[in-house]
Amino acid sequence: MVWVTQLTAPANGVEGLFATSPHEVSSLIATVALRAGLVVARGRGLAATATVDTCGPIGVMPIADNDSITTLAAAVTAVVAGQNLTGATFQGAIGQGRIFPPARITHTFSNSPGVWGIAALGGSWCRTIGLDPDGHIDHEDWFMPAGGNAVVTTDKSFSQILVEQIGACDAAGGGSTLIIGTAATTLSLGRTDYGFAGYDLATEPSATATVTYDAGEMVPMLINGTIWAFNETTSALAAVPGSPVAVRYVVAGLDVRGQVSVATSALLAAGNFALLEGAYWQTATAAGALGIVRVGG
Repeated sequence: MVWVTQLTAPANGVEGLFATSPHEVSSLIATVALRAGLVVARGRGLAATATVDTCGPIGVMPIADNDSITTLAAAVTAVVAGQNLTGATFQGAIGQGRIFPPARITHTFSNSPGVWGIAALGGSWCRTIGLDPDGHIDHEDWFMPAGGNAVVTTDKSFSQILVEQIGACDAAGGGSTLIIGTAATTLSLGRTDYGFAGYDLATEPSATATVTYDAGEMVPMLINGTIWAFNETTSALAAVPGSPVAVRYVVAGLDVRGQVSVATSALLAAGNFALLEGAYWQTATAAGALGIVRVGG
């Protein structure tokens, strides 16, 4: 018989302690000292050249770059029948590469009345195809307004852009330009590259005020299961069961990068937090208190 014990009172919890069994983890090597209970980045989440068996603290909040995918120097122009953009067309600083961390995609259309979109229809439908934050193929349909002079941003975050399908237009050329880039707010972190550093009772973490792992030690990063987490104080948001999880990117007082809160639209849009995909609060948890977060199914 297998006995499963779940801690239900916050006073019994320890930051980073797995709350129930079974759980799925990845065993990774810490690149620097890490605190259990914080969200950390593994391999590809650290840098394109990092190995997948390492993990470290999440980086600084990225800066919005409206031409990181396609620059003005080789801007796309309107085509009557519409067009599929791919490959060498993406020649910006990111271009065809991975986006760290995954970001929403911006489409900046020049002011060329009578060129972009179909005026009689108010514009044209377009589609962005790429990899989602977990590396799976995904897409989003969005509307290009007639006449241009607009910035259209996807609701979804992407970790790589594969194809941009730009809709039909009333005319071609005409001084029209489209540049494609990345936004710096409402980021989404996929569970493949980001997760909680767990407090593994089988190891001997450093004896500090908070449980930490030294550089070179093995860290269990939670992929699927439940974990005790501290709902940070600065955002002052109380979680209810089912609340999505936001990860802090910008240090505020004693609240550090990797701490978690409740992912509201306003909090994500402010630019200091990112959404952790597939994670939600399992317990009602006040700001400044410990609660249980479920990651995965």
